[in-house]
Parts: sequence; C-alpha cells; structure tokens
Amino acid sequence: MPADSASMSERSLRPFSSTEKYLLAVREDLAEWLDSLYPDCGIDAESFFAKLETGVLLCKHINALIERLNGIQSPAFLLPAATRYAIHCRTNVQPGTFQARDNICSCLRWCRAMQMKECLLFETDDLVLRKNEKSVILCLMEVARIGARLGLPVPTLIQFEREIDADELRHATSPSSSSAAGSYSSCSEDIDDVASSLSNESSSGGSSLAAISAESLSSAPVGMTTAIGTTAPSLLPSSLKNVDQVVKEQMRECRCQKAFPLIKVAPGKYRVGPSNLIIYVRVRMSNYRPVVIEG
Repeated sequence: MPADSASMSERSLRPFSSTEKYLLAVREDLAEWLDSLYPDCGIDAESFFAKLETGVLLCKHINALIERLNGIQSPAFLLPAATRYAIHCRTNVQPGTFQARDNICSCLRWCRAMQMKECLLFETDDLVLRKNEKSVILCLMEVARIGARLGLPVPTLIQFEREIDADELRHATSPSSSSAAGSYSSCSEDIDDVASSLSNESSSGGSSLAAISAESLSSAPVGMTTAIGTTAPSLLPSSLKNVDQVVKEQMRECRCQKAFPLIKVAPGKYRVGPSNLIIYVRVRMSNYRPVVIEG
C-alpha cells in the first residue's frame, strides 16, 4: 500500500483492538448519520452496504451537497464548475445492474471533481461486490467532512475530530494553558465503583471507545481554502463526563509488568508517561459492546 494511502486510512479515530471493530464502529456511525439525514432510507449498520449498493442514497446526498454549495457565495469555495451541477440519478434500480453502477460512478466523478485524493476513493466493485468495504467507508467519511464545511450535520466521530482540532488550535496559541492535573499511574487501582457504573451504562446501550493521536488529526477537505464560519451541528452531544471512568477501566485490564503512567491533562485529554504524546479519548454511545483500545 502506498505511504500516502496508508496515512490517509489512519486519519480517523484509532486504534481499536482490531480493524474489524474499527470499521464496525465507523460503519455504525455513518449509518446513524445517514438515517438522521434521510429517515425514509431505513439504513443501519447491518444493512449499510445493501442500502448503498444501488447508488440512489449516495446520489441523493451528493445532490444535497451540491444544493448547499450553490447556495453559498464565498471565495472560500474555489471549486470547479462541474461540482455545482446536480448529478443524474436513476431510481428504482436493482443492485448490481448497469443503472446502479452508473449511479455510483456519477457520485465518484463528483468526488474527483472536488479534488478528493484517489486513496480516499473507491471503485464501483468495492461497493457492489464488497471487494473493499474499508475504502467505501473512508470515502464516505471524507464526503461527510465536506458536508461539515457546508454546515450540514456530521457523524459523531467527525464531531470528535472537530472538537480535538479546536483544542489543538487553542493549545498552539496558548501553550501555557494546558497543565497536567491528576495521574493514573497504577494499573491495579481499586476502581470497582467505576466498573459498576460502566456495567450500568452497558446495559442501557453500551459504548464505543476511541483514541486519537494529535499527529493523526485530519486536515481540511481538499479544494476548500478556508472555513465559512458555519458550525456543523452534531448528531449526538459529546459528553466527557464518563471518559475518566472508561480510561480507568481500560487501565485496570493492563497486565504489563511496568505500566506507563497516564497523566490527565484535561477532560478527555491525556499524556502518556514522560513523553509529549497526547492521546484524546472519547466515548461514543452505541448498540454494541465497548470497543477496547490497545496501548
């Protein structure tokens, strides 16, 4: 895999205990996002690719982006004219047919016109024949980021990215504003009360846990020079109330002979040992069991 492709594939929330769990968490988030935008589509994590393989839902969303683009008159969006024309969509098509493939191709042509990197795009067979589901997911995440720049609702994971981007910007402009407060240096710390509260949370819906390294934050979507001052609404409020509890629970499972201390810098923000490596932690509620982080 080219280095550029590898780096782009790791730009989102990571690392999970397996690639499968990572893709499941992102797929679920994308499904909830699309379902909130288009309630009549009936999409969920299980039916995710089946609902997309005709290309109808993809065309619907791309045309929604185009409509929003055409309503914005700003030098911040210096885009080719081809990106502002609605794409033709064939409805009532069967999966795998030429018409379905043409719908998907039309969406990919628009993405290329938006100057999205090739490593973030997918081939038609990746969706139709499920040859590379990961590429489809990464492409949709990038499309969602474009929508965020246009003030559209965003998936929860992208909302986390934006929160962390804002925190990094504040840290860069005011280095002295971040001071360490508190340290979880013992893996054997008595946190039975934490485990109990997590058990109660799991019974009411579960959670997905993800960490972001400061170096892996995504850049602004290509083809757009500056933000336009709009704030994309999030689908779910990102609460940091229980993050410390989840972090302690994960540390409790550590069996290392000598564990690195995890120093709390701010809510949801930690420093690993004596290094300057900053780890961000967020908890996303879902219908699945907690996704365990390695490291």
